[in-house]
Amino acid sequence: MRTGSLLLLVLLCSYVMKAQELNPVSWQFTLEESGDSLYLVHADARIEPHWKLYSHFIEEGGPIPTDLHIDSLPGFRQIAAIEEEGKRHGPDKDPIFGIDVSYYMDKVRFTRKIYVAEQAARIKGYVLFMVCNDEQCLPPRTVPFELTP
Repeated sequence: MRTGSLLLLVLLCSYVMKAQELNPVSWQFTLEESGDSLYLVHADARIEPHWKLYSHFIEEGGPIPTDLHIDSLPGFRQIAAIEEEGKRHGPDKDPIFGIDVSYYMDKVRFTRKIYVAEQAARIKGYVLFMVCNDEQCLPPRTVPFELTP
C-alpha cells in the first residue's frame, strides 16, 4: 500500500511539472542592418494551434500586450514604434477580458527600428507576452535575447 501511494505521488508530481512547462510560443530573434547605423530588431513568434498571442496594441484592462523591449545602452536610440507583420485577428470582444482585442495565431513578426551611434558589441533586450486559448490564459512571460551587429 505504501509503495502504491508513493508511486501515485510521483506520477502526480510529474503531471503537475509537465503542466507548468506549457510553452505554446517559440521565438527567434534576428538583426537586420538598414543602413546609416540603423538596424531592425525582429522577433518572430511561432504559435501552437488554438493559442492566441496578443498584439502590442491592446487597451488597458485587457491581456498583457506583446512588447519588444530593447535595453537602454549608451549609443542606442529607438527610432520607431513596434511594427507587427502577420495575419491579425480582431479586434474582437474577448470573452475573458470583456474588451475588444487583436491577436495573432500561427505566426507573427514584431519589429523595432533602432539607431546605433557607434559599433556595439551586442544588442540586448526581451520580449514580454501573454497567450490564451479557449480554456486558459498563461501568465505573462519574458524571453531575453542578445544579438551582435
